Amino acid sequence: MVYRSVRPQHNEATTVLKALPGILSIVSLFGFGCNRLQPKASAAGVATVNSPLPAPTDPAPVSSPVSAPPGPIGVPDLPSPWRVTSTHNQSVQEDLVTTSSADRSLNLTVRHAGSKLECYLASGDFLDTVDHSSNRHSPIRYRFDDAPQVHEDWILSDHGTALLYPGDAGAFVARIRKSKSLEVEVSRNGRGFDILTFDLRLFPDAAITNADGTR
Repeated sequence: MVYRSVRPQHNEATTVLKALPGILSIVSLFGFGCNRLQPKASAAGVATVNSPLPAPTDPAPVSSPVSAPPGPIGVPDLPSPWRVTSTHNQSVQEDLVTTSSADRSLNLTVRHAGSKLECYLASGDFLDTVDHSSNRHSPIRYRFDDAPQVHEDWILSDHGTALLYPGDAGAFVARIRKSKSLEVEVSRNGRGFDILTFDLRLFPDAAITNADGTR
């Protein structure tokens, strides 16, 4: 009698059954991971994702902007054309308030020393005509804003480079305070009259408070 070894028959069903436990394990793991990533429904029915929240941080400090005091609406802040110089000479305080013409060639100065008030024009040029140089006075024409033009003879300095307002300068300084501009016609270096303009706005009242020179 001949014995033959009989090998067990393997079919596809047997193979699937043997692999089934491993497949189920993979599926269960995959399903668990998907459940962790699965969006959860909020109370409003909107899906939300459980993502880790960022660590709380301190809010950045908010700096309050520093603003200048409000001025008139539509009027920009302008720098004052006046320059103030104060000195003490033999216990007498002297204040000089000066502005320059538009072309910077002529200075208008109000001088307050003690109880004395003066106003003069000064330049590096000789401020006189040839025919007036001998009488220590020089003709000048000036106009405040749109007022009528005034013709006067101002006192010529020793070097001839300055013209001093004649008499009491209080009334002239009072006009300076109230006006916006001054147009001056003077003769320089013996030539004809030159027209020069001054910006009189923002007069420094703290330096000279009253037209008569008193503080």
